[in-house]
Amino acid sequence: MALNLFIPLLFLMYAGGAVGGPGWVSWMADVVPARVRGRYFSRRRQWSVLTALPAAWFTGWLLDRYDDHDRDSGDWPIRLVFMVEAATRLEDIEVASQLRPLMAEYTGLNLLAGQFAAVFGSADRYLGRLDSLLGDGSPEDRFEAAFDLDVRTEALLHQAETLAFHVAHLRTTGKAPARAQQLTEQALAIAEPRGLWTITLFPRGFDQVIPQVLALFLC
Repeated sequence: MALNLFIPLLFLMYAGGAVGGPGWVSWMADVVPARVRGRYFSRRRQWSVLTALPAAWFTGWLLDRYDDHDRDSGDWPIRLVFMVEAATRLEDIEVASQLRPLMAEYTGLNLLAGQFAAVFGSADRYLGRLDSLLGDGSPEDRFEAAFDLDVRTEALLHQAETLAFHVAHLRTTGKAPARAQQLTEQALAIAEPRGLWTITLFPRGFDQVIPQVLALFLC
């Protein structure tokens, strides 16, 4: 919705310049003497920046408020998942803290986009990742809830992925090393026989390699 507002505004700006620009430049050439023309346009440009700054701020404020309607669209869960993926991978705490309450609205549910036949799995897995990054809440409970939903929906890929992120959290925090090893073996037991491609991740502050299932490939 914000883009639908931004494009007409952008069109009006350039259309107004295209219509009035040539005539205005010709008029200024007649009005402003050649000896001061350079200084006049440089001063005019400097003063125009003062008006551009509050205009940019107001436009950003307007787009932020108008953009709330995007959450009513069918592809909002997809965009939310992609933003959470980016925030957690980049370890952007500020963005993650803003996304956390938005993802919390889907607690206990599977995230999907029917028009793309795409299923992203339990929202609790993403909440666990956000809580792990933010050092808040109970990531272990979120991962347990996500895995329970993955089992009930027989989603093997998501089961392995949830276990892998749970292991990443435990090893990053140094908690329950025996439990982390158990979950690692459980994830690999699900992933390897079914041709799930695994990559490795070095979590913050930990020197061991953690298998992490991210995507499904045919072997």
